[in-house]
Amino acid sequence: MEAPLNRHGFTLLELLLVISVVGVLAAIIATNVNRPRPDLFADSVRSAMQQSRFEAVRRNRFVVFAWDGASNAFVVRVKNPTSGTSTVCASESSDTSLSSLSASSFPGLTVTTTFSAVSSLNGFVWQPSGLPVTCSTSGTSTTLASGSFSMARSGTDSAASTRTVVLSRAGGVTRQ
Repeated sequence: MEAPLNRHGFTLLELLLVISVVGVLAAIIATNVNRPRPDLFADSVRSAMQQSRFEAVRRNRFVVFAWDGASNAFVVRVKNPTSGTSTVCASESSDTSLSSLSASSFPGLTVTTTFSAVSSLNGFVWQPSGLPVTCSTSGTSTTLASGSFSMARSGTDSAASTRTVVLSRAGGVTRQ
């Protein structure tokens, strides 16, 4: 009578199966965890732009959306009805701050804009009709705004690491 075999360890097939499952799981996790910062921030900027447009229409007020280089953040402010149809991007005492989207939580990210600078702000004003107009230094602007905000990782020259949020004169907001 033969003694039963004592099996210790794993077969080659079992080891290969475990390694392949772990590899597939690691690939899935790596694609979700390592999403480039410009993508995340550009999506946040696009959402904030669309939300600020909605607020302008909902409140029937002018809403400023601008990049403040001094604080390294996008600012959203509602113009007070006492300021009339002011399209001044700079903060006025009667403005109400709605939100701020800071780039500080995305280290190594730089923001550039094609909107003209008024004081330290680069941006535009949503009209209550939902159309964007350019910022003015005083009074009211009736020039429809269009431009873009670009987010890029510092130290890279690759176009793949730059994302742009574009505003059309008709008020459309897209990410490229």
